[in-house]
Amino acid sequence: MLFSKQFWPGIRDGTVTMTFRRWKRTPKGKMRWDIFMLRAPIFGRLTLLVAVARFSRTLATLLASGVQLLPAMEIGRNVLENAKLEGVVEEAIVAIRGGDNIAEPLKRSRAFPPMVTHMIAVGERTGQLECKERIAAGGLPDPKQHRSGKLRVESPPEQLVDRADAQRAEL
Repeated sequence: MLFSKQFWPGIRDGTVTMTFRRWKRTPKGKMRWDIFMLRAPIFGRLTLLVAVARFSRTLATLLASGVQLLPAMEIGRNVLENAKLEGVVEEAIVAIRGGDNIAEPLKRSRAFPPMVTHMIAVGERTGQLECKERIAAGGLPDPKQHRSGKLRVESPPEQLVDRADAQRAEL
């Protein structure tokens, strides 16, 4: 009797935690959890912006280094760490192989912020995709700051103008 009263909450909580972790490791569980995280109030938007910033920075770096688009997209997909967004990028890769442009499949998914898809579309049209990716990522949170808890909120339109001027000065 005494054992069950003292240890039952710990046993119950441990079992629930272990079951949840196992479920989250399954493909279906990971997808559902990641969708939940994207829809969560406050943190959902932050999760999306950090993932997209990471993807944009990676894609820009790879393209600037001379890596071709499709391998760069595949590497960028692996950086996302979100099953829903990985699926969106995978669909975009398939569409690009089929002759579509980059921005359209991302726009259709409605998973990526409109600013990012617009910057990708502009980069495609002007032939400066890696530059536009860097600018788009500049208006998004820095994942390093997110992990360290020092996330600062800045005005993306003002940042975009400043970063565009800086990019033009570098060219």
